[in-house]
Amino acid sequence: MCLLFFYLFSSLCFEDVQGANYVWSTGNLTQTINVNAAGIYWVIISNNCGILTDSIVLAQYSTPVVSFGNDTLYCSAFNRLLNATNAGASYLWSTGSNFSTLSVNAAGTYWVNVSNNCGNAIDTITITQSSLPVSLLGTDTLYGTNFSRILNGGINATSYLWNDATTNQSITVNQAGTFWVQLNNSCGTVSDTIHIVQAAPPQVNLGSDTSFCGNFSISFDASCIACNYLWSNNAVTPQVSISIPGMVIVNVSNLCGVINDSVLIISEPIPYVLLPVDTMLCEPAGYYILAYTNASKILWSTGDTSLLINIPSAGVYWVDVNNQYGVDVDTITISECPGEYIMPNAFSPNADGRNDFLFPIRIGNADLVQYDIYNRWGQLVFTYADGDINWDGTYYDMPCSIGVYIYIVRYRDNVTGSVFMLKGNATLVR
Repeated sequence: MCLLFFYLFSSLCFEDVQGANYVWSTGNLTQTINVNAAGIYWVIISNNCGILTDSIVLAQYSTPVVSFGNDTLYCSAFNRLLNATNAGASYLWSTGSNFSTLSVNAAGTYWVNVSNNCGNAIDTITITQSSLPVSLLGTDTLYGTNFSRILNGGINATSYLWNDATTNQSITVNQAGTFWVQLNNSCGTVSDTIHIVQAAPPQVNLGSDTSFCGNFSISFDASCIACNYLWSNNAVTPQVSISIPGMVIVNVSNLCGVINDSVLIISEPIPYVLLPVDTMLCEPAGYYILAYTNASKILWSTGDTSLLINIPSAGVYWVDVNNQYGVDVDTITISECPGEYIMPNAFSPNADGRNDFLFPIRIGNADLVQYDIYNRWGQLVFTYADGDINWDGTYYDMPCSIGVYIYIVRYRDNVTGSVFMLKGNATLVR
């Protein structure tokens, strides 16, 4: 340690120096003081002429000390600050710099000389920059013929280890297989693998053209050694699953050749048939049923073979359709319509062949029980008693007069068994 001692002496320019007073920061009142520690010291001097103040800074230094540590290896880019800072020192670096620190980002040997009033110190550090080993095995390779190949393990390595325990930088191979190498240096270990394949030209067979009915899914496999694939649906995998009809094409290639194959997938319709919903038969002319189907062969329970048939009576009816891919059947139930009778509101018995009779009209499944016609005075002019329902507008073969006549119709609904009465007016015109 270097300790600097100072002797302080202050004098005033006054003629009468003996009359001065002294006050130090240490509390001393003498003209001089002795100090042995670093710090700031001040004094106030006064006499009859005035006051004077002064101060001084004393520093205490030691011999410089500098240490950069051990030599260092970096395995990637770096930026390191070398610090030689010492109080009150001057510096000289190997680079010519005079600062207390030096920032370095490149490999090399760096030294510094640090000096002050107490002495000097020198330190040196060697910084090395390296990186992980680099493999040079290359990519996986396909050979279509016999081969001999040199595999180079790589560079920037201090030792090599192959899968067969060889420790040379390179090996020679002449048969297919998987080969790996481990490269080592002071920055670490790197491993790499290469697959070498020896193959023949690709072969592919998708099979015969195929037909399906309804939904389907069929898989194809064109796998071969070290091959690339391109299907007609743009798939590039060895296997595909197809669920849409059409032409399926695959192109298979490797370094030994190229081959194409195709197969046609046909979708045939499964037959179906759809009949209207169950209904009632209310029209005297019967009920027409239309079968909705995609099949060409049709057979009804009635023996008909057309799409549209007429049903004259209630019952359960079925239709059968088929093609080479299947059969479908549908059924419809036609019930009897509740029966009733209706009456016209006028007739003209003039023998012109049109509307010459007044009679009740049946709708559905009903039977006439009684049918009577009365004139406006309540006289019965016609009755259904003899089984004839057609009134020709006469009474005992004499034409009745033009006017309004009252009818009363009683009928039985055969579906429910109930008897109903229908009353109303009808006008006779000529």
